[in-house]
Amino acid sequence: MNIKGHTGRLLAVCTFTGLGLGLALVWGHRSVEEQANALGPGSIVLKEVENLKSQLSSYLTSTDLVLRGHQTFILNTTIKQQTQLLDLVRSISMGSLVADKTEDVRAIRSGICTIQTIIDEAAVERGANRSDRIAALARRAEEVSVPLVARVERLWDQLQRRARYNQDDFEAKRALVQALSWLAAVIYFAVVLMSWYWSVQTMVRPIEMLSLAAERAQLHNESFAVDASGPEEVRRLTRNISAFVRTRAEFLATMSHELRTPLNGIINMNELMLDTDLNEQQRDFARAAKGAGESLLALINDILDFSKIEAKKLQLESVPFDLRALIDGSIEMLAGVAEQKGLELQAVVDHLVPGGLIGDPTRLRQVLVNLVNNALKFTSVGRVVVRAALRGSVDGTCTLHFSVEDTGIGIPPEGQKTMFQAFQQVDSSTTRKYGGTGLGLAICRELTALMGGEIGVQSQVGVGTTLWFTVRLRQDPTVRPFALADDNSQVVAVASRRPLLRERTREQLLALGIQESVVLMGETLADLLQPLAERAGVETLRLVFDPYDGESTAWSELVGFREQLGDTLVRAAVVVHPVRRTTSALGAPPFTVDTLVEPSKLVDLRSWLLGEGSVAPWPVTEGAAAHDRRILVADDNPISRRMVGDSLQRAGYVAVCVVDGQAALAEALSGSFVAAVLSCTLPHVSGFEVARRIRQLEAEQPERVRLPILGLGARESNAHRPECIAAGMDEMLVKPVQSDEVVEAVGQLLGGMPPGDEVFVIEEENDGATPRILVVEDNQLNQQIMTMILKKAGYEVAVAENGQVAVDFVTAEVCDLVLMDCQMPIMDGFEATRAIRDLEAHHGLAEGTPSPLPVIAVTANAMAGDRERCLEAGMDDYLTKPIVPDKVLEMVGRSIERKLPVG
Repeated sequence: MNIKGHTGRLLAVCTFTGLGLGLALVWGHRSVEEQANALGPGSIVLKEVENLKSQLSSYLTSTDLVLRGHQTFILNTTIKQQTQLLDLVRSISMGSLVADKTEDVRAIRSGICTIQTIIDEAAVERGANRSDRIAALARRAEEVSVPLVARVERLWDQLQRRARYNQDDFEAKRALVQALSWLAAVIYFAVVLMSWYWSVQTMVRPIEMLSLAAERAQLHNESFAVDASGPEEVRRLTRNISAFVRTRAEFLATMSHELRTPLNGIINMNELMLDTDLNEQQRDFARAAKGAGESLLALINDILDFSKIEAKKLQLESVPFDLRALIDGSIEMLAGVAEQKGLELQAVVDHLVPGGLIGDPTRLRQVLVNLVNNALKFTSVGRVVVRAALRGSVDGTCTLHFSVEDTGIGIPPEGQKTMFQAFQQVDSSTTRKYGGTGLGLAICRELTALMGGEIGVQSQVGVGTTLWFTVRLRQDPTVRPFALADDNSQVVAVASRRPLLRERTREQLLALGIQESVVLMGETLADLLQPLAERAGVETLRLVFDPYDGESTAWSELVGFREQLGDTLVRAAVVVHPVRRTTSALGAPPFTVDTLVEPSKLVDLRSWLLGEGSVAPWPVTEGAAAHDRRILVADDNPISRRMVGDSLQRAGYVAVCVVDGQAALAEALSGSFVAAVLSCTLPHVSGFEVARRIRQLEAEQPERVRLPILGLGARESNAHRPECIAAGMDEMLVKPVQSDEVVEAVGQLLGGMPPGDEVFVIEEENDGATPRILVVEDNQLNQQIMTMILKKAGYEVAVAENGQVAVDFVTAEVCDLVLMDCQMPIMDGFEATRAIRDLEAHHGLAEGTPSPLPVIAVTANAMAGDRERCLEAGMDDYLTKPIVPDKVLEMVGRSIERKLPVG
């Protein structure tokens, strides 16, 4: 018999037994209660008789008022009272308690009617002797009312005695029913217990034996053995598991090798290719292929790791490692991503955390990098902070608590419940903005469990998220804690506007054994002067200075700080961001300083404090060479200013950065620069006005060399381009700009060609000779591929990252065809196409746009019905991914009448 048959029998036995016993008990209880309500002290009949006594008294009082008090105006009241009394008598007569008292009830009814007849006769009496006749009627009424009241009282007493007698009988019946209920419960429990025992022996026991056998075997077929017993489904499952375990281990080993090997080959060959002589287009191709291969390798690694965890094949290492070095390496790896998004990324390790630990550093780094990557992905403004703290230590085993805090979009409560489950995401819709497979956090959960800890989340939508986890690691007894000499004459001061950097450096100093009393913290150098003045006996000052924004006043502040300290020896180290490289904006220092690359390593900080090691001095550039490569950068946005300045510095230029138009104009007129990069929207004096004044001065002083000017305009204001040219700028880039775009544009300006408008070709409005194609795609790699294919064929290309941007574009710019991805954030391709068709119908597209505007779907969906859905949304044709150049060009050529020759 199969499981369905077993289950059906169990349900039938338990159900029918329970229903039968339940119905019998309900009927018994109901029968007793109905009899009690009809014949007991609480019966309705007794209450009605009691009510009859009260109303009869009121009725007889009204009768006396009519017959003796001659108050005939209450005659109607007596009529109403009589009606109510008769209705009450009628109801009493129907009760079971008065079944043998019919004669009494009939007599009561007759008496009431007789009294009412007398009242009616009194009401119609007229004449001289009316008072005497009414008095006689009153005596008749009294003769009737006295026995009537006595009869009612007698009926009340008799019914009360009968109800009390019945009550004892009902109590006995209730006790019997209660005893039967307990007996029925015992019977039902026995039936359920026997059914459970039967189901355990028949179904559960074979499944349990199968599970235990599989667990003991650890999914190795050689030792997997269990008797095939129980229902047919269990026996079939046993056979299937036996077949499955024979192949799973081989599959994991084979796929791990077969997938990773060619992918590593692809990545490595692209790496080698990038080291060869390539033109710019070939280099872009190789970078794109390398990036796609690395993404695919990461995805395959996640899948294989998850498979190993599920199969209990993942083994953790147990090797010594330095936790602080591991965290710093992880942060350094992701510093570029944080800088690209304008985020502050810091790691703060509590000074109580041991330096040497024993565990699996690779898996710990995997968890940490995954959580930081998630935080960076979902944070656009603010910071990401990694914290590590010691939560306890027992017998050489430490419990460490890690947290990754961000100021991102936050996670709603319903998303927090499923975010650590495999293949689950907070936003699982097809138009999700951030992507991902949903495996990362599931793997982190399993890895932390393997390391003896747990993982959790605290989040508030719109405020940020804190992902935390704990692990248990053994302390390495061979590693001794750092201990610097305890000398109160030496003070270590930290000046930084970033609270997180101050906190991180403080914990590092305490971890090195420095007493907290000799550590001073301040936002600026001026904040440190008063605490230093209050300290007596300071002979040596070690200063960690953080010019985070790279402002030009940093060196003057440092010189003033040193002068005010007098004889105190100052040894300064300036914090340098690994991506931003603050040295590019500050130039040469006024005296010898050292550099600490952020995140500064604990050993580097110790070496600097001791005056030894390999801490690099500040790089000094020769004055003449630097003078020949000076470029003025003016931008009020600090992120954009740093990015442009650092890009130019890495390319070999010397960038002088200012924050407004007045400073830019002053630098341009007084300094010697080979080029200028001006934001169009500078405060006080705009970039346009700065360019106009520079050109005016050049016209008034012919001996001045013409200064090439590159303008930076906003994305939403392409109209800035004509204004830039009219103001005297030579070229314009639209923000946000990429590093290579800035360097390439400046290189073109300084390429040795004579300056002039004929050299710097300005992109004009589309005149119809070259068809313009709008590529609507959210994936950056697909954008690059599609753009390269179309530009190589001679088309002009514009790119929109989602449907909303595409709709805005076609209302302002002319294009001849749209290649529309279907799955995008904010607005997908279907909604965007409907919006375009609606604009067409109301003449809302840019003037010169063909009508109808060809829209071709480009999607990875190739299931039945997807083409029909595209056509229903208003698209003209349908292309499936992956992108095939010949198919793309063939379909584009068919859709555009003015087709350019390919090649």
